[in-house]
Amino acid sequence: MGSIACRFLSPSKVGETLRLSLSINRIGKSSLELNVTGKSGDKIRVQATLTVVLASLKNHRSVAFPDDFRAKLERYLVPPPG
Repeated sequence: MGSIACRFLSPSKVGETLRLSLSINRIGKSSLELNVTGKSGDKIRVQATLTVVLASLKNHRSVAFPDDFRAKLERYLVPPPG
């Protein structure tokens, strides 16, 4: 369950190294939004936004993040701009 949106901003060449960074943009009751950015040097080549939902394996319905797990995630939450 969830979604992925990806934007390829400029082409990369064979042999180039892309440095990937991961950040958490939002934490909901049972989902979180991640941002992945791929750079070569200072140039952004790709950006992706992923929404990931924690779901029960028994009934495939969303379940709330346990409090201890949420606290660990919040350490990596990027504040919104502005």
